[in-house]
Amino acid sequence: MGSKMRNLLAALRQGPATRAAAQPQRPSNVVAARELLGFSLPGWQRDVRRWPVYSCDAKRVGAVDALLVELQTKRVRYIAVTLDDEALPSPVWGRVLVPVGAARRVDERGFVVLDTLTAQQLVEAPRLAVRPVTRSDEDATLAAFGMLTSSDLPAGDLYCGPRFDDRALLAADPAAG
Repeated sequence: MGSKMRNLLAALRQGPATRAAAQPQRPSNVVAARELLGFSLPGWQRDVRRWPVYSCDAKRVGAVDALLVELQTKRVRYIAVTLDDEALPSPVWGRVLVPVGAARRVDERGFVVLDTLTAQQLVEAPRLAVRPVTRSDEDATLAAFGMLTSSDLPAGDLYCGPRFDDRALLAADPAAG
């Protein structure tokens, strides 16, 4: 594990006040879709809000609570998953960010599957605060899932690549994407 990831994980284990003092709260480039005036999904995308979510180890972990949209491109980059306290192995609360490319839709059953994330990873993931998402929130989430963060990538490349590809989750026909 790299020193940047170790430092980020150490910061997550600290209390919120310590974390806030240690890292500036840079604004993120994502916002909840419901907060964007006039935003709606294009007709070729399906809305999965309120759909149940299952981890790769076949455990129901919660439900999609929100779609988080990148301001510049108006593309969905994350889903917010409200964790289901009764279904998970230990008592949990709150919501977690999940990169949209980690999720796929199963239409015939009406649920979302996280192909690479276990229930335990979601239990251990940082919770979303009741405030706008910051870049630190995004980086902490990505690090917790073993993914590259904004500090590991060239400027402007965070949302490039398969982990932020929304077609398997939102496209009307995911196989066509």
